[in-house]
Amino acid sequence: MIAPLVNKKTMELIQKDSLSSLVREGCAFLEEICINEEVVFDGLFSNLNHEALLQLQATFCDVIHEGLRVLVVKQSSMDELCEMVTILRSEVLARKKMFEPVVHRMIQDVQERLIYLRYVFIMKILQLVPYFCETKFEHLNQS
Repeated sequence: MIAPLVNKKTMELIQKDSLSSLVREGCAFLEEICINEEVVFDGLFSNLNHEALLQLQATFCDVIHEGLRVLVVKQSSMDELCEMVTILRSEVLARKKMFEPVVHRMIQDVQERLIYLRYVFIMKILQLVPYFCETKFEHLNQS
């Protein structure tokens, strides 16, 4: 019943320009949803195990994670990606330990993207090395 609302809100957040604002708003929304669901669960099923609630919250976390993952894969700014990791570590994990598994997955996604971008950067530089060597030492070959 609430899953379509989470999907809709995630799609709205994905339209944001700033990755950092998306992370902040998405995690705040996720926190609000999880707290509200916990209150409702405790009110209706106070004598039951919280395992079903944890599974529901994990589903919400997965929806937000997948939305962020799409944007991480498209991101080419290393600064934006590093800022995202800082926000996840210092703001999100500091407030709510319940998001720890999904936050660690998000951080891993960002780290993979940073490694890829660094690889592309190094490969571009290595392609330029022969050009610079040729032009710099060209005068030696002419004598």
